[in-house]
Amino acid sequence: MPEKKIRLSRRAFLKAMTVGAAGGAVLGGAFSPAGTSVYASAPKTNGTGIAGVICVSSQANKSPRLDFISLTDGRRLGTLENTFASHAIVPVESTHSFFVHGRDTQTDKGVIRGFAIDPVTAAWNQIYEKQLEGGLVLHWQPSPDGTLIQYNTIKDHALHVLDTRSLELHTYQGGGSHSNMAFFHDNDWLVATDDLGRGTKLRVVARATNTILSETAVGNWGHGLTVNDETGRAFVWADEGVHIVSLAKMNLGAHLGLIKTAAHRQRSWFCWTPQGGRYSHDQTWNPGDRYSPWLTVLDMQKARLERIETGPEQPGILQISPDGKLGVSGSHASNNICLFDIAANRFLGTVAAGGHEGSFFDRDVGFSRDRRIVFVTNPADKTLTAIDVHSQQAIGQIALPAKPEWMKVLTV
Repeated sequence: MPEKKIRLSRRAFLKAMTVGAAGGAVLGGAFSPAGTSVYASAPKTNGTGIAGVICVSSQANKSPRLDFISLTDGRRLGTLENTFASHAIVPVESTHSFFVHGRDTQTDKGVIRGFAIDPVTAAWNQIYEKQLEGGLVLHWQPSPDGTLIQYNTIKDHALHVLDTRSLELHTYQGGGSHSNMAFFHDNDWLVATDDLGRGTKLRVVARATNTILSETAVGNWGHGLTVNDETGRAFVWADEGVHIVSLAKMNLGAHLGLIKTAAHRQRSWFCWTPQGGRYSHDQTWNPGDRYSPWLTVLDMQKARLERIETGPEQPGILQISPDGKLGVSGSHASNNICLFDIAANRFLGTVAAGGHEGSFFDRDVGFSRDRRIVFVTNPADKTLTAIDVHSQQAIGQIALPAKPEWMKVLTV
């Protein structure tokens, strides 16, 4: 597949960081999304008193929307319609930007959009848009420093890498219809899974040559994927257990073994950290979702699974702070938020938040820049709660315009 590129000048990017006030003007010209509506500010809510901006996706009357909201006082700064966000909103703290991927519902093409944020003034501007012929942009993975984000499109099985500084996008072969992916070998290699139900393959792709270096069978429904630089291995969670694949140059693609799980068809996701050494998800079985009162952690050095018991709570999808220290999840058993010490593999306790719905993808989590505050969505209540990590107390709440799906924050 030939490499494709799109460029946006650094000058345009820097200009976007300074243009506009808290009303959230969208850049004109080629970077204004066709058919996008921008609404005026909504009435103030109680807010959190913290300087920053929320980016939250939702659907109102089956119409997808993306809202920008002030963390300080809950003002709605603007709304973009026709943007279906798939699985995530990615914040990049080094450039004060959000990147949202999914589908443009007007064109039915896959789309990646970027937004520059000023957390102090709550100004925001759209700085990037790329529509992709390969259909829905499904999954994503940032590099450890956030300078690159990897995506896949499902129709053409392509992998895409966006440079979040230069805003260049490069396209590669080697993905799948339902890929998860990772960076490896100083970001020179792309590691990605292929199909789920028809037998999963793990591929390694060289960015320099856009070629597939290895392809390894990793069972059925190989959805969870993570890599570890120290061990030189990839780990893929599938129906049969966790497959271990070599990423060493001299033994690339060799299948090194299988870590057995508690039951066949137990499924999970890997949770990325800068260290690349943690894995977790609520324990579920496919078909049907059943949850358990523990969190699973993969010890990549010893190639074994460990449990963190959580008492009566049934932890949901784990999210880890960008410094790799704090883990946060909702609970399928209550309206509580579960907190974890990642380095110590320890359950810290719970904090009461708003209502959850018990769905597989339930709450989303964001972190303040100093990691002191955790922000969690409450889909049943259409709210967001701010939690002080040290006191383990809720310190504020914001009303959201619709039931939240994905959410992230950028703070001072």
